[in-house]
Amino acid sequence: MKNEKSNKDKKNTKAITIRIDQETLSKYDETLTAVYGKNHRKKSTSIETLLNQFNNQNTKQLKQYLEQDIPIINLCNETIDEYQAQLQEKNNETQSLKNIIDEKAKHIETLESSQKENKEILNDKHHQEMQAIETKYTDEIQSLKNTIQDKEQTIKDKDSTIETLSKEIDRLTDELNQASKDIRSARNDYKHSSENLNKLHLEYNALQNKNENYAVAIAELKKMSFLEKLFNKYPDSVKELSDGKDSS
Repeated sequence: MKNEKSNKDKKNTKAITIRIDQETLSKYDETLTAVYGKNHRKKSTSIETLLNQFNNQNTKQLKQYLEQDIPIINLCNETIDEYQAQLQEKNNETQSLKNIIDEKAKHIETLESSQKENKEILNDKHHQEMQAIETKYTDEIQSLKNTIQDKEQTIKDKDSTIETLSKEIDRLTDELNQASKDIRSARNDYKHSSENLNKLHLEYNALQNKNENYAVAIAELKKMSFLEKLFNKYPDSVKELSDGKDSS
């Protein structure tokens, strides 16, 4: 199976020869070595990857970037990368909030445990003092619970924002794929139109040649004398026309 796939891939490839500035090619080799190591064999596959990335760009934005000499790799993914960065930032904030809630929950658990232990060792002598402590702990626990509720609402809001950004990424990806399909379709239409135009040019040139041949033959007929016509001494160009032949 692996050999069949390899042979199929070879049939779908095409060798080309292009001229590249020596300095640019040297820097390209240095970059490949830095990425893949000294003994890599990635020159052709890397060029093919770069061409595929180039073909997937938004053509209007690509033209602008080319004219301004701005790097174009992953050009159309800049918006998606920006949203993904925002998503990562939101995830980090959410994780930070969850860590705070966990710490608060542990604090509450410690306070409640301490409160329970204190209740078990209460006696009449310390009852009033412990009531004051209990009131203080109760107020602090309630305050912490309110804080947790606020943090949980914040997390819900962040989750909603993340969901919205995820849908926006999906929409942009669909638009990018549709743009690539439209470009391929336009290229095919252009190729078909070019072929038809070339065919019409060839037919037009053939008709022009025939008209020129007829004009020459008519001129030579006018020059012939009565005797030449009587003895059928027509020039070769006229004979070829009478035989259904022409020089085209």
